[in-house]
Amino acid sequence: MQFDHKAVGIGEVVVEELADIARRRGDQPAQLDSKTWEDACHERRLTGLCLSGGGIRSATFGLGVLQALVKHQILQKTDYLSSVSGGGYIASWLQGVLLRYRGFDVLTRIVPGPSSSDPVTFLRKYSNYLAPRTGFSLDSIVIPIIWLRNTVLNHIIIYAVFAALFSLLIWPGYGLRVQAENGGGVGSWIEIVVAAIAGGFAVVEIGSNLKRTESRTFDADDTRAYKPGTGTENVALRVTAPLVAGVVLLMLSAVARQPSGLFLPCVAFAILGILHALLQWRGGFVTCYGRRHARSWLARLVYLQVLWMSLSCAGFVLLLFIGIQRLLLSWDPQETAGSQCVVAFGPPLYLLSIMAGVALQIGLMGIDFPDASREWLARAGALFVIVIGFWATLFAVAIFAPIGVAWVWHKSGSLLLSAAGTWISTTAATVLAGNSRRTADASQPAGKSKILEIIAKYGPFVAVPGFLVAVASLVQAALFLPSFLRGSPPQEFLTKYWERLEFIQPGSVGYAVAFTAAAIIVAAVFSLRVNINEFSLHYFYKNRLVRCYLGASHTELRKPDSFTGFDPLDDILLRDLRCDAPRISPGAPYPLLNACLNVTTGSELATQERKGLSFTFSPRFCGFVPFVSEADETAGANIRTNAFVDTAEFLAGIHLGTALSISGAALSPNRGFHSSPQTAFLLTLFNARLGWWAGNPRNPQTWMRPGPLFALRWLFLELFGAVDQRSAYLNLSDGGHFDNLGLYELVRRRCRYVIAVDAEEDPRYIFESLGEAVRKCRADFGVEIRIDIDRIRPVDGRSRTHYVVGRIEYPEPGSEPGWLLYLKSSITGDEPADVVEYFRENAAFPQQSTLNQFFSESEFESYRRLGLHVGLSAFQRLSGIVTDRWFERLAAEVKEC
Repeated sequence: MQFDHKAVGIGEVVVEELADIARRRGDQPAQLDSKTWEDACHERRLTGLCLSGGGIRSATFGLGVLQALVKHQILQKTDYLSSVSGGGYIASWLQGVLLRYRGFDVLTRIVPGPSSSDPVTFLRKYSNYLAPRTGFSLDSIVIPIIWLRNTVLNHIIIYAVFAALFSLLIWPGYGLRVQAENGGGVGSWIEIVVAAIAGGFAVVEIGSNLKRTESRTFDADDTRAYKPGTGTENVALRVTAPLVAGVVLLMLSAVARQPSGLFLPCVAFAILGILHALLQWRGGFVTCYGRRHARSWLARLVYLQVLWMSLSCAGFVLLLFIGIQRLLLSWDPQETAGSQCVVAFGPPLYLLSIMAGVALQIGLMGIDFPDASREWLARAGALFVIVIGFWATLFAVAIFAPIGVAWVWHKSGSLLLSAAGTWISTTAATVLAGNSRRTADASQPAGKSKILEIIAKYGPFVAVPGFLVAVASLVQAALFLPSFLRGSPPQEFLTKYWERLEFIQPGSVGYAVAFTAAAIIVAAVFSLRVNINEFSLHYFYKNRLVRCYLGASHTELRKPDSFTGFDPLDDILLRDLRCDAPRISPGAPYPLLNACLNVTTGSELATQERKGLSFTFSPRFCGFVPFVSEADETAGANIRTNAFVDTAEFLAGIHLGTALSISGAALSPNRGFHSSPQTAFLLTLFNARLGWWAGNPRNPQTWMRPGPLFALRWLFLELFGAVDQRSAYLNLSDGGHFDNLGLYELVRRRCRYVIAVDAEEDPRYIFESLGEAVRKCRADFGVEIRIDIDRIRPVDGRSRTHYVVGRIEYPEPGSEPGWLLYLKSSITGDEPADVVEYFRENAAFPQQSTLNQFFSESEFESYRRLGLHVGLSAFQRLSGIVTDRWFERLAAEVKEC
């Protein structure tokens, strides 16, 4: 069934949410204008509850707070329930209970029932939700088995791609040697012509961009005449790529022909002169010169200026070309070793000489060339430097690094084994450090956090090159396999390998072709069959979360598989939680499950630190508020500026379990403000991926698809940490990678009263989640949140209070300020005896590591009871509707603590 793509903006989304909230309140939904949705939110004096991330710790603490809220009739009057990660566990559990039990009575039971009829007892039963049966059990053993199976399948794609790449990089040197042996022939002239055309095309493109810059410089008042130049991707495609292709073809022709006369240098001089003159003319030099010297006789000499400057630069570049050619010929391209060196280092040298010629031309043009144009060329030069470095590094890894490995193995096998052991240990340490939330986390002990940060920051520079060199070495070993099988003498083998670099033996060309083709075919087939979402760790994680937190409310009808313990019907369609759904419980708060849309690349400078956007799942709509730029507005039919779509159709009908597990996908190569391209490579390589690739709500072709059909591109985007908000598919991960408190979306919706439950891992009481949320709300919404958390910060191991009250100052004229009640998992000394005893036995309580997702019965009950105690202490004088007066009285009491 096909659906029309109708993406809407945040205004339409909130209007529909307010209609659901009106039905929950028992009111008739009003007709609202999506353009004035902020005013509508203020008028309804909305109450919101947010549950922070923190894994099973925050889920269990949140359970106790929810029980306190129900006891004081507050949850029944709450409009929004915003949750993140572990908070989403218990928020989803609550939605399942309210949907299937149609009431809040389950949360107020004093005497627990059996797990078959009591959702709270069911949670206790599955407190070790990842492996309910601990020790040497099937539940425990299946964890590494699933990880190993999925990792190997993903490795086949990654290794096949790199094997194909490294084997393909050997062929240019082989082809150059064959061409050099044949003396070039007609093909070399074709290469010169194509190189000239490619260079001319690139120069015209450069000139077109500089012409716009020149127009802006001299016609600043005529804004209609100005159109911004093309972006980085277009410059790379239309300038860098043609020039690189032209340089490679020019090099092949020059080296293969080995000219000794003056004809070819004269042709090259003419072509270079024309290109430099074209750059001056199209780049706006003639106009700039004419305007600056309009009243001088020098204006009549403009074309003479172009002539001598162009010829001078052409002569300079030609001399460099001749010197480079002689250097390359000295390497003897008719031998395999020489041809490989020429291909590896020739193009970078030629590109550097062209850059030198352009730099000379800029200097000769002097003040008659606009500064803005010089800036453009400098940025283009930086792009060429990246290409030069990438080219040289790639060939160095593919061609020469394995030779060093073989030499070390030949001289000292033990030294190579030691190096391999160091590499393996460094890689393991980097993966663990890169995935640890303690990395760069101010809430952690300074020494440990600093060590982990150093490992995560510098370890990849050992681990990643080591991986690439290992794959390249295996590729070369595979190409030499026929020589091994034929029993070639060791000395002959070493000579061919170390001195001649004959990776492709004269009698093994067919085998080398077959090897390269096989690698490409394997990468393509496995990319088509091994789904990037199915064979991550997402489904392993999701299945166990659903069994624990949604299976708890499915007890009476639950029929799990007798072997696995899973029941597919535990899950719930997210659209079934709409307030007009036939089975939804009256009074159920409208759920918002928050995830992070990772944005590690793109032109949005505002995201370069946070590296993410807020992505929301709700019963009505799923999507995000994008940063809209001119690139979006001119992208045409493939992108939309609105980014919310109907939940019933998004990802072919998303389930609550999927949204819940995406919101809690803490283990991910791209992790919002924690993202690092270096660690992303290793985390992807070791399949540390709980996140999800979802169809972009802004894209009419992909928004309904649950994920990419072909894994290769998206796996490598994740591998290199290059994800954005405009691609056909979006990389989503734990909401805590953007806002770990869940406060951001409630403030966006202008909630008058907000109750924030913070159970993050925060042993030093830095309040990182609160600080990040306050900072983002100010920067994005102009909302100022004033709150003093000093009374929660422990003194001698005890806090003075579990909660504080703050004010939310909204920017809309005439709007009343909101209230924020902030609850923190903390110890004051007035807790129940069993909680105090557990605290004395476990010094880290209640800030134990989020990595611990295996709770014992005592641990589960201690966190639940602490949450209940904190909630009861805050709400003891309140029953029913939250009011300004109650917040004022509570704030006064806190000040007396």
